[in-house]
Amino acid sequence: MNNEDFGYKWFEELYTDYSRELFWIAMAYSNNKILAEDAVQKAFLYVWKNRKKFKDSKELKPYLNSTVRNYIIDFFRHQKIQEKHHPIIQEETLEREHNPEEDDFEEKVQIATNLINSLPEGCRKVFVMAVIEGMTYQQVADQLGISKNTVKMQVKIAYKKLHSNDPKSYLLIFILLKSQIFTPLL
Repeated sequence: MNNEDFGYKWFEELYTDYSRELFWIAMAYSNNKILAEDAVQKAFLYVWKNRKKFKDSKELKPYLNSTVRNYIIDFFRHQKIQEKHHPIIQEETLEREHNPEEDDFEEKVQIATNLINSLPEGCRKVFVMAVIEGMTYQQVADQLGISKNTVKMQVKIAYKKLHSNDPKSYLLIFILLKSQIFTPLL
C-alpha cells in the first residue's frame, strides 16, 4: 500500500465494506442500537487514527470484530461497577447534603492555612515560596542564600509533616494547590 491508500478513499471503502456487519455484531452483543453505533464508531476512529499501522486490509476485519466486541463487554463491565457502587455514592452524596459546613470553601482554606502555618518557620518559608508561589528551587535557594538541595529537603520535610499531622487535610492542601484556586492566608 502506498501513502495514498491510507487516505480518505481507503478509509471510506473500509467503512463501506465492514460497518454494517460490525453494527450487527455489536447489536448481537448489546441489543442496543445506540451502543452498537458507538462501538462501531470507536473501532473506526481508532483505525483512522492509527491507519499507518495497518498494512493489510485483511488484518482489519478480525481486529475490528474484536474491538467492537470488547467495547460492548467493557461497557457492560463498567455499568456493573457503577451499579455496585451506586448505593455508596448515593449515601456519600446524602451525607454531604446533611453536612453543608463540610463543603464550606472558606473553612477548608482556613484548615489548610493553619496546617501550613504549623510548619517550622524556615521550612514554611521554603514551602510557601517553592510550592505555593511556584518559584523554582534554584530561585528559592538564591533568594534565601541556601543550597538547592536544602530547598528540596525542606519541601520534602514540609510534605511529610503536613501528611503526618493530618492526612485528610494534607490531601485537601494538595488538591487545593493543584487546582490553583488556593492562596492560603499566611
